[in-house]
Amino acid sequence: MTDLIQGDTYATIGCVVPSLVALHKCLTGLSKTARYHNGLARSLLESLESRFVGIFANLQMSTKASQTGGHLPYDERVYLLAAALDPNYEYVWLDADHSGNAAVKTAIKHQINGNVHYLKFIVN
Repeated sequence: MTDLIQGDTYATIGCVVPSLVALHKCLTGLSKTARYHNGLARSLLESLESRFVGIFANLQMSTKASQTGGHLPYDERVYLLAAALDPNYEYVWLDADHSGNAAVKTAIKHQINGNVHYLKFIVN
């Protein structure tokens, strides 16, 4: 039973943000360096950013969020919390794959940690 709830045999919500950030990094690199298919890489990157604009807005990786306003798809903070609380990912994805500078990464960590402390308060 413990193997089942650990998520060893299936993907959990904690892998959403690390996967998206890594894919964003990969497509950004390909769109700049691909010799023949950079148009495809740019289109895939644009599609990824528009589909998950809420997650990228919470990660300060999107300029589209300020243009759309209001409720964004996937803007719930649970995605960031799940990634940070998952022992398989923690903040490795943020340090390794996020395109922001150290100040942006620190601000995101503080934002996530504030939400974690808030959740602990509610549970207790």
